[in-house]
Amino acid sequence: MKKKIFTFLTALMLFLTGFFIKKSSEKIDISKVIDISKPKEKLEEFLSNIKKESNQIIVNNEIIEIETKPIETTEETIIETEPEQTIEPIIKENITETTESETVIPETTIPETEPEQTIEPEVILPEKHLLTIDEIALEVIGGKWGTGETRKNLLEAEGYNYNEVSKRVNEIMAGSPYTIPDRNTYYLNFAYVPKKVNVYDEFGNIEGTLSQYQKVLLTDTKINGMTLVHFKNQTFYLKDEEYKLLSDSHIEIDISEQKVYMYIDGNLILEANVVTGHPEKGSTLGTNLGRTEVYSKSYNVTFDGGKRSDMFILFNWDGEGFHDAGWREDWEFDDNKRYLTHGSNGCTNMRYEDVEIIEEYSYLGMHVLTHN
Repeated sequence: MKKKIFTFLTALMLFLTGFFIKKSSEKIDISKVIDISKPKEKLEEFLSNIKKESNQIIVNNEIIEIETKPIETTEETIIETEPEQTIEPIIKENITETTESETVIPETTIPETEPEQTIEPEVILPEKHLLTIDEIALEVIGGKWGTGETRKNLLEAEGYNYNEVSKRVNEIMAGSPYTIPDRNTYYLNFAYVPKKVNVYDEFGNIEGTLSQYQKVLLTDTKINGMTLVHFKNQTFYLKDEEYKLLSDSHIEIDISEQKVYMYIDGNLILEANVVTGHPEKGSTLGTNLGRTEVYSKSYNVTFDGGKRSDMFILFNWDGEGFHDAGWREDWEFDDNKRYLTHGSNGCTNMRYEDVEIIEEYSYLGMHVLTHN
């Protein structure tokens, strides 16, 4: 039994030793170097001196093969993976090819935009006033509707009875009085001063003066017989008896600015550059100042000296009116000092398209205010 135990222990120790012994063809006879009668002491001695080159030992004349394997080290298999790629958005404009080491940030192209256009507010022209038989007859007398068959066709195309209009024309030409309806309204509180006046503060103290024929806009504020008014960018009080009302529909001539403004029911429908009378020409020198009216409309007019206009709207009894002036260069209307050297004999010269609006939307009796 002891022999079996010794044999088992010896084989076990040798087997364990094999993990540290490299492969070799050399054989070792253990019976020659160990006394099996003293197993413990001799085994320890043997194990301390054994050559580690052998993988075979002999026990009791039996060769014992010791299977040795190199100690395997477990290495983690590292799978190389490609670095994660960041997907950039594709920008089609201005992509530059570069090497791998270069990083190029594509330029951002800002699309060109057209310059902002200034949109002029659309002027909505009002409908024309319906004309009475007397007004149509006066226009016929003025020459607007032509003569003969042309006149008949034009009048009938507009819905007028040609025979009635012709009859009324003959009556007026024979001296029959005619009636012009008053189309002037006064809802918006336009006013003007017929003479130079003082202006006041709310306590009645004089603040300055306002020159003759200037236009103002009245407010609803009244105090001590005075009315608060607006004049350009100023505000002051006028005495109630020192201003007169101006119709909501009127034409304003500003000599100093060389402009004409036309209002219909308080709405500005025309602002035009003009050339007015030379200060030293005409029977009354220059264009007359004051509040007048549209008195008549004439067409195909020839002036002294042979100049001709298609439209002539008379606004004072000195023979001054609005009319086209085809003999002038266009730039003259934009020079607000032109009238001082090359002004008219008193009339207000206008571009053709501007006087067309005056002719179409003015009516007999419409207020005209001329100031400097």
